[in-house]
Amino acid sequence: MNTFLNGRPVDPIAIAEVASPFAPVLYSGQDVIETTLGEQIEANGGRLERGRKVVSFQQDEEGVTVDIGSVDRDGNASGEPERLRCRYLVGADGGVGFVRRELGLDFEPGKLPNCMNRQVDAKLSWRRSTDFDHLWFFYYPRGFCGVLPVWGGYRRLFFLADDTGIPDRDRTLEEMQAIAREVTEDETLTLTDPIWLTHSRFQHGVSPHYRKDRVFLVGDAGHLTLPTGGQGVNRGLHDAVGLAWRLATILQDRAEPMLLESYDTERGGEHQRLDEQQVQGFQNSVYRGRLKDAAVNIAAAV
Repeated sequence: MNTFLNGRPVDPIAIAEVASPFAPVLYSGQDVIETTLGEQIEANGGRLERGRKVVSFQQDEEGVTVDIGSVDRDGNASGEPERLRCRYLVGADGGVGFVRRELGLDFEPGKLPNCMNRQVDAKLSWRRSTDFDHLWFFYYPRGFCGVLPVWGGYRRLFFLADDTGIPDRDRTLEEMQAIAREVTEDETLTLTDPIWLTHSRFQHGVSPHYRKDRVFLVGDAGHLTLPTGGQGVNRGLHDAVGLAWRLATILQDRAEPMLLESYDTERGGEHQRLDEQQVQGFQNSVYRGRLKDAAVNIAAAV
């Protein structure tokens, strides 16, 4: 991991040498992860159905009744819904959060004020290394930039910065290249063959609970996460594992249902802790000001 603080290089950090039981880092596309998980479901006798949407559900003391409709091209449920009966229901329906809202567990997202992210996935040539195992980060006045390897020889460049004077739209490849040259101080930097150009404003928040009786929330259904180090996907997988072993134990009659009570406390508490940590990280990366920049300059000179 190579870092520049206001143009000054800091000693590189070998991530694999950082004290952690999981030192190696794997970068993979979300589509690859989703495909792999889907294959595992079918390999273990499960079935993954697409084009389906929960339109309502009701729970009682014995289980949950769920109405599911097919989805048309506009993403709306159509046709006569199919009724299913299950002992437990897991809402993993992402940030849209239909299940979360129906449970009365929605939340008002927090927003990062005056901050915009501009991002591009493209092929990159520059005077620095293009090895796949190198990460590059640049702290610059009023912003923070990352240059990350993704897949197929592509790099992801993102620029989190004060939005003053920045048009609220996706930038062109030429504009992104100009920004990248300025931030990295590399006039040779060239971007080609873009596959994704986007801009966004980040929101964050955590559901007050991850369980209500026989219905549970996992992943983005329970939180809006800031995009820091892939923690959004990772923490969603942790939710799924933390709930799955509990449900499996109960469904196999090896534990009492009260075991499920600890899921809400464990995962909800972890999401709240991480949300606060990520906000602090953004404060230190983007909202630095003169005092923090002075500290950055001192750190870079050491």
